[in-house]
Amino acid sequence: MAYSNSPETSTYKTVDLDFIASSWPRDNNTTSRRDPDILNMFFDRNSNENQTREFVLKKRAGLATTGLNLNKNTSTDIINGFFQDSNTGYIYWAVNDKVWRYNGVTASLIATMAGGTTGSINSVGFCLFLRSTGTRYLMINNGTELWYHDVTTNVANKVIDADLPSIMSPHMVFLDGYLFVIKANTGDIYNSDLDNPISWTPGNYVTAEINPDFALTLAKVKNYLVCFGTDGVEFFYDAANTSGSPLGRNESFYKPVTLQSSVCNVGDALYFIGRYPNQPSRVFRLDGNNIQEISPSWVNRYLSHLIGISFGSSVVTNTSLVFAFSSSGHHFIGINLNTDFILVYDINEGFWYRWSFGPGFNTNNNRIEGAVKQTTGDETLLITGGQVNFLSLDDFTYRDSLTNFTCSYTSQDFTGDTFNWKMCHRAGLHCDYPSTGGATSNAAISWSDDDGNTFSTPRNVSVTTNNPYITQCGRFRTRNWRITYTDNYPFRMWGLSMDLNVGNI
Repeated sequence: MAYSNSPETSTYKTVDLDFIASSWPRDNNTTSRRDPDILNMFFDRNSNENQTREFVLKKRAGLATTGLNLNKNTSTDIINGFFQDSNTGYIYWAVNDKVWRYNGVTASLIATMAGGTTGSINSVGFCLFLRSTGTRYLMINNGTELWYHDVTTNVANKVIDADLPSIMSPHMVFLDGYLFVIKANTGDIYNSDLDNPISWTPGNYVTAEINPDFALTLAKVKNYLVCFGTDGVEFFYDAANTSGSPLGRNESFYKPVTLQSSVCNVGDALYFIGRYPNQPSRVFRLDGNNIQEISPSWVNRYLSHLIGISFGSSVVTNTSLVFAFSSSGHHFIGINLNTDFILVYDINEGFWYRWSFGPGFNTNNNRIEGAVKQTTGDETLLITGGQVNFLSLDDFTYRDSLTNFTCSYTSQDFTGDTFNWKMCHRAGLHCDYPSTGGATSNAAISWSDDDGNTFSTPRNVSVTTNNPYITQCGRFRTRNWRITYTDNYPFRMWGLSMDLNVGNI
């Protein structure tokens, strides 16, 4: 036991470091990991009444290859659009000029569309339409052609009405028996005839005109049609007009936000990347007419670094994909930024993370291009560039396509409540004891005493033994700890215990 001289008191103590710091990088350097950082993990928390909330960092699920082929000509072909029918569970996707349907058994070709853009994410839109006769159509729009697919008979045909806009934004909305589309390079929102998306009448449109900008895409939130433009967001409702467009404008709901990504609908909320005039990019949630910024400063720095100022063409949407998916009982928003990682937002918990899908992710444009669910069950299927099959985000797999991936946590600066020198005799990791069938599984512990510029050589601790720890951990004033784990087992961790001898200076 170590003691000080005057007065004589023990300078030895055991200090716990809880893994509670969320990611907080200091700049937009996406390769630097000098600050608190969570990679390929997420907080799993349990709150019981009248008890302290418990939390752990949990390794994300891995990707497993499925037998569901994307029917690409080459592995580098881009998925232009995706959709899932919530009623049947059928999955639809567009690749090149083809649109495919998977009914849970087989994939079938339902349409070959001419024109449009075949080399960009989000360039084909889908929308369900229910007629009063009970016929359900899936409307498919590639900006040049509009098709209607009978969900029951599996027959698709092209809309040939000459009054349909010749060039459109691909994203459509069904509202109160009408199909609404945007005429490209205008602010005009056209509507089909009532109860008939095949028939269109001249003059049946309304103009988004609060700003002199082009309309970009449509979405629906609650009972409002939301029109995103290059300068702002306008809201419309069904005013039951007897001629022209049925829409009326709610001018008081207007939001001065420029769209910079696709729009993701989750329940009654819309998620997207955008920016206020003369301000940097950020992630928004639009719930009814309430808009909220949900991205912290470090995510905003990444967005400003990785996303251009403008949204792009009024016909082809930005390749920054915002998508929803579920895993391990959590509901997430994912953001593809064409980097070697995606940004992940936990809708329920409000935390942000970085996930990177295995070695070589984003090689040859190997990015996330879509997310749907299994036709039966809740398992998420990811559409990933460079892959010829759907990939399953499997809660029972902790590797990506048979290759182990690393999850890690880098702590905040630890001082032990004093700037005095501290000698660390032992550091023990609080973590799960995974069931490995007798195999040894190791986590690795390293540290930095120079503000994250350099880290020590990682030292393994066996997590398949009780109370894993390392000894002789050196002297420091302030320290960042890093824990990494790579094996193909479920893994949770929640803190370190350090045996310290605290000096007088």
